[in-house]
Amino acid sequence: IASMRDINVGSANIIAIHKPELLDRVFQGETVFVPPITSDVMLDKKGGELSGLPPTMFFAGPIRKADGTIIAAVAKRVDPSKDFSKILQFSRVGESGESYAFDQNGRLISESRFEDDLRQIGLLKEGVSSVLNIEIRDPGGNMVEGYRSEVPRSKQPFTRMAAGAFQLKSNLENKKTQAEHSAIETDITGYRDYRGVPVFGAWQWDFELGMGMTSEIDVAEALSTYFTMRLTVLGILGVTLFLSVAATLFVLILGERANKALSLARDNLEKKVADRTAALADAEERSRLLLESAGEGIFGVGADGLVNFINPAGVKMLGYDDEEVIGQKIHPLIHHTHADGSPYPVEDCPMHHSLVQGTFSNVDDEVLWRRDGTSFPVEYTSVPIRKDEAVIGSVVLFRDITERKQAEEELKKLSSAVEQSQVSVVITDPDGTIEYVNPKFTEVSGYSFDEAIGQNPRVLNAGIQPPEFYKDMWDTIKSGSDWQGEFANKKKNGDIYWENATISPIRNTEGRITHFVAVKEDITDRKQAEQELLKSRETLADQARMLERAVEQLESVNSVIMRWDTSGNVRSLNKFGQELFGYSEDEIIGQPLVGTIVADEGQTAQNLRLMIDDILKNPENYIANENENICKNGTKVWMLWRNKPLKGEDGELEEILSIGIDISDRKEMEAKLADAKEVAEEATQAKSDFLANMSHEIRTPMNAIIGMSHLCLGTELQPRQRDYIEKVYSSAQSLLGIINDILDFSKIEAGKLEMEHTPFRLDEVLNNLGNLIAIKAQEKGLELLFDTHPDVPRALIGDPLRLGQILLNLAGNSVKFTEEGEIVVRTEPVRITDDEVEIQVSVQDTGIGMTPEQCDKLFQSFSQADTSTTRKYGGTGLGLTISKKLVEMMDGNIRVESEPGKGSAFIFNAVFGRAADMETIEETAALSDLEKLKVLVVDDV
Repeated sequence: IASMRDINVGSANIIAIHKPELLDRVFQGETVFVPPITSDVMLDKKGGELSGLPPTMFFAGPIRKADGTIIAAVAKRVDPSKDFSKILQFSRVGESGESYAFDQNGRLISESRFEDDLRQIGLLKEGVSSVLNIEIRDPGGNMVEGYRSEVPRSKQPFTRMAAGAFQLKSNLENKKTQAEHSAIETDITGYRDYRGVPVFGAWQWDFELGMGMTSEIDVAEALSTYFTMRLTVLGILGVTLFLSVAATLFVLILGERANKALSLARDNLEKKVADRTAALADAEERSRLLLESAGEGIFGVGADGLVNFINPAGVKMLGYDDEEVIGQKIHPLIHHTHADGSPYPVEDCPMHHSLVQGTFSNVDDEVLWRRDGTSFPVEYTSVPIRKDEAVIGSVVLFRDITERKQAEEELKKLSSAVEQSQVSVVITDPDGTIEYVNPKFTEVSGYSFDEAIGQNPRVLNAGIQPPEFYKDMWDTIKSGSDWQGEFANKKKNGDIYWENATISPIRNTEGRITHFVAVKEDITDRKQAEQELLKSRETLADQARMLERAVEQLESVNSVIMRWDTSGNVRSLNKFGQELFGYSEDEIIGQPLVGTIVADEGQTAQNLRLMIDDILKNPENYIANENENICKNGTKVWMLWRNKPLKGEDGELEEILSIGIDISDRKEMEAKLADAKEVAEEATQAKSDFLANMSHEIRTPMNAIIGMSHLCLGTELQPRQRDYIEKVYSSAQSLLGIINDILDFSKIEAGKLEMEHTPFRLDEVLNNLGNLIAIKAQEKGLELLFDTHPDVPRALIGDPLRLGQILLNLAGNSVKFTEEGEIVVRTEPVRITDDEVEIQVSVQDTGIGMTPEQCDKLFQSFSQADTSTTRKYGGTGLGLTISKKLVEMMDGNIRVESEPGKGSAFIFNAVFGRAADMETIEETAALSDLEKLKVLVVDDV
């Protein structure tokens, strides 16, 4: 709402974007420090040079009304590289010391005093500030002296100091105390800083400000004071001795006159020497106490390569007395051999390098040898001691890491077991954030290691268990107890899987829960098997109930149920069977089929015996069969048997289950139907013969009537006479068409109508149709159109007469039922091969149309759309029936599409052979003659 830069007014504040939680605290009444973040505007560096978007920091506080209500926040921007960094540098120690601050991501938030060194070693670009651009990571060696790590900077571990500070931060968060900052931790054994330079340091995490602070000093400078004090003491003692001798000489030479002055000077000098000596003795005493109280071994080596001191912890670990070590060369004494027993050349020894080359070394993979000849794994730091740039000795700090190595070995074994485990292992922090998953977890869930880390396990929740289930789980483990159970999870791809899990808390030495570990086994297959088993049990139970009901029903139904063995003997027969065949249970059980319900003599009995033997050999061939059985009283009964083989556990046939139905009534009915069919066929034949004879008898006078009336029409007649003769001719023609339809229908019903397969041209059939229909269409003022697709083959093999008959029936109907408009005969290809072609032909008109109900009964014999149509337009109703039969004989089908008042379309498919040898070029030549000619089309639309 206000800013030194007008462009910022009305936009989101940078603090609200990057640190909203701090802005929330301001509006709750606190004054807060906002650690460095990337600036949202260009800032000026010294000299006016623009620095792009450099780091910036703020102090923010609330603005209140008179009644104390907070209405806004005010923030003061501060350059981290100026006052903030200078304040921190005031607390640095020594010439090499540095004090700096860093955030929770391990980035510097104050300016490094070694920016020139950082640019030279490649960690910082020119013109870029170290604030927010340098991470406090251990490169593994002294980069100032030329060391370069092959590990990328982002993959390097944090320094000993940074890791310790983050642990202090975690401790404060987990304890949830009101403390604003942690205790101060120190390290005087030495570690590498972010340049790789060995340093001593002290650090602290400030929870209130959300940052860590440290002060570090180079190990070389820190330890040089001790040796400097020793040299100073020795120098002062030498000077004192020299002055004493000189004073004596002066006494002898100058005599008594100078005695007083010399004595006074000597007293003053001795006092200064005494004071200095006391100070040095006090410093030496403090150094001695420090060395003696240190838990690590410490020894010093002079420029001559001989040990000049060793602390009590060192001699205790090595098993020597200090007199046996001091004055000795250290390498052949305790460092002469590798752990595997191979010699360790002194020129390869990092301790030797510190003395002769002045290099710093930190080693944790070697051993030192005790006086008794045993070795122990050791971690040591070798630091050169310099004076005036010259190496005057070295100091080695070492510690026995046997327990750590053993723990690491056990951890490796445990880690290997976890990595190779066939169960999923997940480790989370106390808040449930995933910190580790093993490969089996990634295999089962589909999430990679990187995708899983930082997530909450609820990302796997399949939504099958209710929220109360997970609340109970969480309450159990938060209380410190183990939880065990099963739940459904969801994979990354959405598949559901089941796991059996045990979740346990992990406590530190103080008993506080620091982590949770979940060990989970994929039990999806077991769950599916359990579900399938449950379903099988339910199915079996259902089948058992159904079987019981079936047995009850079978006992009550009118069916014979019989079991008989491979010897043909009856094993069981239900009550209905006993009643049907007239046998009691005692009379039939164990008796052979032949001689009881199967006659034991006659051709039927012989056939049944053969069938029974064949059923036993090939039961699958006799699923159902009919045969005549015999009752106890001699009555014969026809049965329909359905047989099912029953096999034992060894797969061998044991019994046949036969279920029979009495079909005697059906057999009697079939016999009657056969007789009736024979009578009907004789009647049909008689009808066909009658129709054939009648047609012949009718055709003879009809031909005379048609012929004579046609001749009369060719003579001069009076109008009334011509009208009479034309009516006679038309009626005779109609009667002849009806007779032809009846004869065709009779042949079709009798199955005596055969299709010809002769070569013909489709164009000729269509031309003939046009010649027959065109006059009638012209008389009614109708337009007759032919639309033949160019891909339709013209040379075909089939029955052209019957094809023409179909087209004539359909086109004739269109002309009959159309008062105005057009009739279109359209031909299209459906399927074309080298040998045959399927053609779709449609006859479409603009006539009276039909309703769906009328269309349904259209192809029935002697039927038209309705009786009024018959009265108005005439006809027998056989034309479409005959056309349908003819189309089906051409391997096709016919259908109608119609709408009342809009016309009808009759569409049929037919299959023909192809007569390639009939293709001619006359037609092509004729078409070519029409090229470049003008055509006038006049159409009434």
